[in-house]
Amino acid sequence: MDGMLGCMDIDECVEGTKCHKNNEVCTNLVGSYRCDCAKGFRRNNNEQCEVGIEAQKIINDITANPETMSDTAPEASDSEAAAGVHSDL
Repeated sequence: MDGMLGCMDIDECVEGTKCHKNNEVCTNLVGSYRCDCAKGFRRNNNEQCEVGIEAQKIINDITANPETMSDTAPEASDSEAAAGVHSDL
């Protein structure tokens, strides 16, 4: 505790020792942390992060119709590809 600033939060997520289940991410909270499922995943009854319903629909569509995959995947511009930039879908 700092006498002038009061209590200071420690970001437990920076340590990299929290939230080790597959597809989990650490969310820092004041005085604590929380393990959440990564974007596109949801927690199941076994406390595991599994693919969410919307993401599963996309996976099923691509698996059933692989020829349409190139039609649905966004293309990076030349400048993005050269810079190694990617976007989250």
